[in-house]
Amino acid sequence: MKNTEIIALVGPFSEEQRSEFEKRCPEGFSMLEIKTEDDFHLLGQVDYVVLRTYSMQKQEIELCPRLKLIQRWGVGYDTVDVEAAGQAGIPVMITQGINAVPVAEFTVGLILAVYRNLIVQHKNVESGRWRQEELFKRSYIIRGKKVGLVGLGSIGSIVAKILQGMGATIFYYDQFRIGLTREKDLDITYVSLQELFETSDIISLHVPLTKATFGLINADLINRMKPNSVIINTARGEIIDENALYFALSNGKILGAGLDVFTDEPVVTNNPLVALENVVLSAHCAGNTVDNNLNMVNRCIENILRVRSGNLDTPDLVNKKYLKSNRSA
Repeated sequence: MKNTEIIALVGPFSEEQRSEFEKRCPEGFSMLEIKTEDDFHLLGQVDYVVLRTYSMQKQEIELCPRLKLIQRWGVGYDTVDVEAAGQAGIPVMITQGINAVPVAEFTVGLILAVYRNLIVQHKNVESGRWRQEELFKRSYIIRGKKVGLVGLGSIGSIVAKILQGMGATIFYYDQFRIGLTREKDLDITYVSLQELFETSDIISLHVPLTKATFGLINADLINRMKPNSVIINTARGEIIDENALYFALSNGKILGAGLDVFTDEPVVTNNPLVALENVVLSAHCAGNTVDNNLNMVNRCIENILRVRSGNLDTPDLVNKKYLKSNRSA
């Protein structure tokens, strides 16, 4: 009889998420939890990893002689050494498109929270302050605004559709342009990154963290933003120069920002962005919803079964160019 293969949940998974994995664990597999880095020595007995939050670099990958797949919980894979994994014959996969709707909706929520000063309003009412007129002067509607999307993948495309329904005009910049025909079908316009920052009222970031995007939004681009513009980041914190962003926000150079991600996470209370009234902050949770957990779990299990059958034909695979022949089961 073939030995049971082990799927490890590596990182902080909720009770609901763990329960869904247990319910959907296929026959011939068993589940293992690795909650902290202190337990990484258990990786040596694992066949498949579902990775959340924690990093798997070359030294961790070398601890995994049986490993057949690193499955990321989400679409970011900057916490995995994809080249080292590929050289070891280990595919790295993401859950492309699965969290696109939650993140897109959250992005629009951040825009509204910044544009309508929702957090400040709540705190004021809670403390007995009634600041209608003061906040009226810095409140805006989305209708009629120019929205610049940096990145037009699954998430960016949904954000575009939602905001078009609210009366905004959409512009985008992407390293990989989608083409004139597709742009016409979507009613969006391609512009350079510089023009996007100079002309947009709302800027939203939807690119993965790579060598090319690290520090992409630098002081020069932030200085090009319009005085009443806002910037939203639900991608990765390292894409923005946070010092330059803080300077622009604290000196009234731009209207505001909505940030779900940060250079250093979790955010410490002495991070200067925390003290600003024109910033809305959240704890890297844009993709997290109870009702989307099942979709995420299903995709992770699908990819595990796909790898087990020897089928790597999926857009979820992110290290194909590095991948050597996979280890035998």
